[in-house]
Amino acid sequence: MSEKAMAGKETKASDRGVDRQAAPGSLLRDERLRRDLTIDQVAQRLHLNRATIDSLEQNDFDALPPMTFVRGYVRAYSQLLELDADAVVASLSDAGAKADSEPLYGWVGGASAPPPGKPSRLREAKMLVAIAVTLVIVIAAVGGGAWWFTQQSEPAPALAEPEVDERTEEPTEEPVNEPTESQDPEPQVPEQRTDSPEPTEAVPSSALASDSELAGTAAAAAASDADEEVIPSDAPVVTQPEPQATREPRADDASLALVFTGESWMEISDANGDRLLFGLQSEGEEQLWGQPPFEVVVGDVNSVVVEFEGESVDLDAYARGNVARFTLGES
Repeated sequence: MSEKAMAGKETKASDRGVDRQAAPGSLLRDERLRRDLTIDQVAQRLHLNRATIDSLEQNDFDALPPMTFVRGYVRAYSQLLELDADAVVASLSDAGAKADSEPLYGWVGGASAPPPGKPSRLREAKMLVAIAVTLVIVIAAVGGGAWWFTQQSEPAPALAEPEVDERTEEPTEEPVNEPTESQDPEPQVPEQRTDSPEPTEAVPSSALASDSELAGTAAAAAASDADEEVIPSDAPVVTQPEPQATREPRADDASLALVFTGESWMEISDANGDRLLFGLQSEGEEQLWGQPPFEVVVGDVNSVVVEFEGESVDLDAYARGNVARFTLGES
């Protein structure tokens, strides 16, 4: 075989050109079969599910997310097969793909979500967990305060008064002088008996004990009620990353659509200095709004597809290795 024939055989698919009249799904499927790749292999490399790849190849756009994300899928799929990504994406409109007719609120993160300003299911779950933990802390504090107050307000046991001898003093009899004949006998007035004071009844110790027991029982009940609400200390605590703040898009805002086919560090800030996205992102989609220009940092250009105002951004033009730093929307 001549060298010219061998060179022609080794030509990349991107150099062969793409038939713009063919449906994008057919182009992708034919090139995948030519490379002896299965749908599962493609789905694994693009970090998408099998149903999404199958819908792309069948041109079943109704089963796919909004067109902004479909373009990102097609571009990533084309790059994997070394096809002309721009040409394949351009063929979407010829295949009957419709432009997005409504905001992409429902596809943030690849799952149904409410419009900006309303909490998503994940955010609602985090809020519920935070509320539950707050309630537990409040209940524990109230229960502990009640127990402490009960202990402080419990009266000290009264000292039992000494028992009073109930025996009364016996009157002392003095000898009576015998009257003489010259003296008229005077009647002997007996001494009055000295009444001893009535004994003061001592406070029964059993009564004091019952009061103490009642106070102790009330404190124990309050403490047990608080313990029932406290989450066990050995329960695992899962720390969730803080969600990015969202707001309603304004008329003068610009949009950014991101498709993640793998994990990548992302940082995006708008002209007001508001941080729209920050941290390690996993596979999925994001739709952002803000005041341009945007300062963008991409940690892995091979795992991210970026569209600004509906136009694809060539990350390779800004890449230094796998990292790209650039500004979008400068006037």
